[in-house]
Parts: sequence; C-alpha cells; structure tokens
Amino acid sequence: MLKRFFWLVRLFGMRVRDARTGKDLGKYLFLPWRGRILVFGLGGAHDEPFYPVFLPQRRLTYALQELGFQQHPKPDFPNERHSHDIAHASAGKERSQDG
Repeated sequence: MLKRFFWLVRLFGMRVRDARTGKDLGKYLFLPWRGRILVFGLGGAHDEPFYPVFLPQRRLTYALQELGFQQHPKPDFPNERHSHDIAHASAGKERSQDG
C-alpha cells in the first residue's frame, strides 16, 4: 500500500526548489483538502522544514499569485544557558537571604 502511494508521488508530484537559494528540496505531492493543502513528499527536506512564500511578480495580479518555498534559516544566536538566569535557576535561590 505504501509503495503504491510513493509511486503516485513519483508520478504526479512536482519538483520543489528553494526560492531563495535554488536548492532542490525533493519531489512533493500537494493535495487541497477542506481548505488546507496537504503535502506528501519524497524529498530530503524532512530534516529541514520549508514554508510557502509568495514570489515577486512583474505584473501585480491578485488572482494568480505564484507560490514558492523556502527553508527556515538556521538560528544565528548561540545556544548558551547560564545558571544566573531566573528561568533556569532552582526554586528559592532567586529570593534574598535577608528575609
């Protein structure tokens, strides 16, 4: 059953590229269902999720907008946690000892 489904994705799916970098994200099948778009895919972007964006157009038309996809950028801040942060301090240490 699963092999048949992947066969459908290979046959009817479309190749998706990152709109910003041009990186190949894989082949995906898009199905509209109850006001949502379901995405089934065979790509290598399972580890790095992507999101839809509207592509810039030469002529401004709202009826026919081109849709592209971009990967989420990696965070540009270090992953540091200090013991002096209130959120990570143990209960009672943030109170003063004077009373």
